[in-house]
Amino acid sequence: MEQFIERRKHRRYTLRQGVFAGFRPNMGEIVDISIGGVLFHYLEFTKSAHEKNDFIVCSEDGCCLDNFPCRIISDKLLASESSLSQIVTRQRRVMFDLLTKEQQDLLLDFIDTHRAN
Repeated sequence: MEQFIERRKHRRYTLRQGVFAGFRPNMGEIVDISIGGVLFHYLEFTKSAHEKNDFIVCSEDGCCLDNFPCRIISDKLLASESSLSQIVTRQRRVMFDLLTKEQQDLLLDFIDTHRAN
């Protein structure tokens, strides 16, 4: 029997619906988030060479976090609308780079405010 070894350093949280992340214009709903990074699904409308500069975490209630240093860890195809469609659904993992204390506090407040019950 294979044993699973948890390698994550930070606890992950599930957020309620209506909380999004992404690189404009490719935004999508957050699957889970931690102080170390975020996993989200998005519809890919366009490929952008400048994605690292436009990362944002936001919610329908107007809360917004941007300009957090990060890097893309993985980006994989989940599904295509149809074989003829240019729009595809993707899953992206983003890792936050070194955050300031202020950024960490903002992120933790955001998570606490939008956490699923």
